[in-house]
Amino acid sequence: MKKMLKKFVLLMMAVTVLVMSALTACVVGGDGGDGEKTSYEKPGISGPESMVLTERYAATATDAYTVAGDGVTVTKTSGSDSIAWNEAAKKLDIAAGLAAGTYPVVLTASNGNTAEDKSLTFTLTVDVLDLTLPGIIGPTSMDLVADYNFTVSEEFTVTGDGVTVTKTEGDARITWDNATKRLFISVGLMKGVYSVTLKAGNGTAAEDKTLTFTLTVKSFKVACVGDSLTEGDGSTDWSVKSYPAQLQVLLNDAYVIGNFGACGFMAAKPYTNMNYASYWTNYKFEESQKFLPDIVIIMLGTNDAHTSHWNSQGVSERFESDYTDLVNTYKNLDSKPLVFCALISGVAPSAWSITAANEIIARVSSETETGLIDIYSWSLGKDSYSTDGIHFNDTGYGLMAAEFKRLLFDNL
Repeated sequence: MKKMLKKFVLLMMAVTVLVMSALTACVVGGDGGDGEKTSYEKPGISGPESMVLTERYAATATDAYTVAGDGVTVTKTSGSDSIAWNEAAKKLDIAAGLAAGTYPVVLTASNGNTAEDKSLTFTLTVDVLDLTLPGIIGPTSMDLVADYNFTVSEEFTVTGDGVTVTKTEGDARITWDNATKRLFISVGLMKGVYSVTLKAGNGTAAEDKTLTFTLTVKSFKVACVGDSLTEGDGSTDWSVKSYPAQLQVLLNDAYVIGNFGACGFMAAKPYTNMNYASYWTNYKFEESQKFLPDIVIIMLGTNDAHTSHWNSQGVSERFESDYTDLVNTYKNLDSKPLVFCALISGVAPSAWSITAANEIIARVSSETETGLIDIYSWSLGKDSYSTDGIHFNDTGYGLMAAEFKRLLFDNL
């Protein structure tokens, strides 16, 4: 009896093992209908988690990601719009143009069951580009006189990596020369103001630097300072026949001639009890300075050399000092003009101290480093053009104007 009971227990234990094995097979494998066991894989994603670029990079992409799981799709759930998921390539496409900074992106692999989603964070770092930005410095203005010849500006300094300079605005006769870094200025510009804009750029408009250069084409202002021989005494109409008026015609628009001659006035300063007219006190002396000339021609001294002044009123002792002060007054004007001293005409009474006065004028010209114009030599033998032995007629003043042009302006 005991043996039979023991066999029964062993049999039941064997049956139990078989039943449990069968149940386990049903739960784990199951039957797909054709007698084969089915498999199942949850979502997964792996691949690059970081990348470093430098500003001004070109459009690019990450390496490919590996996506696992049944029925899995990948979406970008957060991050910059400039970084996009490329499903076909399984990569992140990165557009150009992101500024320096850090850009995290989250990718999610999902099969529709949120509880099983897998996420990966990718971080793009854009470093600052160590680049010298565009720059341009140099002359911002230039003055020319009408009828100028072809010329160029001073050199500009251009800085920066990959920088080119272009002229973006301005007259076509002012051109940029990249080889010399200068502006070439062709002939033909009339009097006026011409602005030119230069742009230094490296391809990024926000970093462009500009410089404005202004060219002024003007007439040189010439102040003719003197006595009656400058004013035009003896001519039929000093406003058109004096030497300054006729010089204006010869020089055309390149110069503006101002006639500041004062009949009867002298270079000597006024002194107490002195009976003569001093140019220092004449209103034309002040006007000639306000004119702010570029060139000054001083032809004073004829009245100083008059016998009644040179000898009896002590002018000879003071003439050199006073004439020097007169020259320096004009040299020190804000316009910093070129000053020229003209030897006085030899058409005068022989008793006058013309030679002595001219010796002093020549010495002052040398000591003050001003130009000297020898009208004296020209005037010798020109008595036939004089109306009174001192002053000239219309033709004589015309010849004087031509001599000033020849000796001075033809050589500037």
